[in-house]
Amino acid sequence: MGDDESAVQSMRRAVAIRSDFSDAWLALADLLTAMADSAGADEAFGMYIRHSTRDPRLLEAAAALS
Repeated sequence: MGDDESAVQSMRRAVAIRSDFSDAWLALADLLTAMADSAGADEAFGMYIRHSTRDPRLLEAAAALS
């Protein structure tokens, strides 16, 4: 509730514990976008794609973002 940095830290801990939690990666990407951290958002979105699909073309795109 207004403490974006704490939210980012919490989400990063969550994905560190369970890196395949794609919804957490997407939420982190959205929050980082809102905070104007485009590099961090791109990385988180790439991880979201990596863990939410099995399509080889999308996995290749996700790898390119990381």
